[in-house]
Amino acid sequence: MVQAAESADGGVVVTTGEKATAAGVIAAHTIEHIYTRGFIVLLPHIAASLGLSPIMTGAIDGSRQVSAGLISVTAGILSDMYQHRRGQMLAIAMLIIGFGYFAVSLVDNLYVLVIVAVMVGNAGSGLWHPPALGLLAERFPKRKGFVISLHRSTGSLGDFIGPIIIGALLAVLVWQDVLRYGMVLILPLFLAIAVFMRRTGTATPGQGNFWARLGGQFKVTGRSFSGAGMVSVMLVSAIRGMGDRALVLYLPFYMRENLEMGDLSVGFHVGLLAAMGIFLGPMIGSISDRAGRKELIVGIMAVSMVLPVSMVITGTAVAFTASVAVFGLFFFSVNSLTQAVAIDLTQGQRLQGTAIGLMWGTNAGFGAISTILAGVLSQIWGFPAAFYYASAMFALGFLVSLTMPSLKPAMGENP
Repeated sequence: MVQAAESADGGVVVTTGEKATAAGVIAAHTIEHIYTRGFIVLLPHIAASLGLSPIMTGAIDGSRQVSAGLISVTAGILSDMYQHRRGQMLAIAMLIIGFGYFAVSLVDNLYVLVIVAVMVGNAGSGLWHPPALGLLAERFPKRKGFVISLHRSTGSLGDFIGPIIIGALLAVLVWQDVLRYGMVLILPLFLAIAVFMRRTGTATPGQGNFWARLGGQFKVTGRSFSGAGMVSVMLVSAIRGMGDRALVLYLPFYMRENLEMGDLSVGFHVGLLAAMGIFLGPMIGSISDRAGRKELIVGIMAVSMVLPVSMVITGTAVAFTASVAVFGLFFFSVNSLTQAVAIDLTQGQRLQGTAIGLMWGTNAGFGAISTILAGVLSQIWGFPAAFYYASAMFALGFLVSLTMPSLKPAMGENP
């Protein structure tokens, strides 16, 4: 097949085949998020069938985040050490996603559920993002804000349609069958990724055996991530994630218990959180490539402080839906922008996957604590407490975002 090579700034050459690979990675992200966000709609049913309290539910979700975070850190380092193996890592990630949730469907005991959730429940998502975003950032270094946001946008598409699909399926299926039948989606996608993305990226130059290369990778990583600028970026991402995670986890419980909504309506609103960002996210990412990222992050954090509270004090169903939709305009935008800043700060050091992996790992640790804290508050004061907690996290994140470095945008564009 003839491929038209185009030269990007910095000597990067992006072929037609690599553009197609990037498009495949971005598109496959939709399926990954159909699973992860659809699972949120299933959680009230899982909690009811196993007799879980809000604190227990938060612990289950927290365990999923911990497993994803630990795997993300490892996957990030390995994806930079073996950049030419990123395609295989993506295929394995998709397979783990399918089998992980299939395994959850077989569980009928709380303690076994925790073990399964820790081992495989969210492991595939943790493995997916470092090689996927590392590949995109490597091939489009001057437009990383746009391509990372576009990747997030297709995830938002999955976040939108996944809960709606799950909500509709729950009208005719029990939650266990919903998870089991999901393998019909995963297996063909696994095979497609394994075949068509088996050759991605270039071999990473390295000296010595695996352990020598790993030591060198840790040395470069430690030097790159020890600065105050990187620490502030990681904190903003983690604190924002704490608020996001608490809100999205307890939103279905609030709608079912406080607003007495059915499964389809719950699924619609959980999906609505992501709907507006499908189109706005890439626009924000593209603007950040030209105008800088810090100003956008600070502005989004400021607006986000008031939106969770507006969801629980509106008083009417229409106003509640409008509040969810407005919040969805900025949902996960900060996540994409902070990822781009982290890669900006490690530019030229072949640490794209490591940056994403460490950020995901940090977010997972903070997020696991957050869901348990929000669960405690919800058990004491009711589910609206989780929304006030999310607003408080966004306010703290806003203050920390003011300390972030302000980087001058790189000139020029990539194809």
